[in-house]
Amino acid sequence: NKYGYEGNLLICNSDVIIFNNLILKSLIELLNDKRAVLNLIRTKNKKYNSCVVENNLLTSIEKSESEDFYTYSGLSLINLKGLKKKEGFSNFFESVCDYKSEKVGVFYSEISEYWDFGTIDRYYDCLTRLITSDSKLREYLEKNDQFNLISI
Repeated sequence: NKYGYEGNLLICNSDVIIFNNLILKSLIELLNDKRAVLNLIRTKNKKYNSCVVENNLLTSIEKSESEDFYTYSGLSLINLKGLKKKEGFSNFFESVCDYKSEKVGVFYSEISEYWDFGTIDRYYDCLTRLITSDSKLREYLEKNDQFNLISI
């Protein structure tokens, strides 16, 4: 390989927190001969895009017309072997995880908790949910004396 890329890389978007211990094991088991495996979650949030899947491979990403659909959680496992260097800007689904020209598998997880802080609206919604309900994230923050730092 020209650039020396080897091994696998776990991608977790920095604005997302996921609590589920079995996802990584499942991503590793499904990677095999694929460029990547994406973790998909079920949502009703129309602000997210829908992942269209055929034969357990991602075929497109589009706006959903459905009430309930699967979207990319921001967590994936990438096979670095054969990854090509691109000059300049390219987005994740055009370079690292190009499902149009390579096999990109999917794993449907039942996430016990999913927190997306990626936009100001989502950030506010997550903080409101965090303050008003019990969760593993809240439990973790309280245990580590961080919960009292949260304010809206």
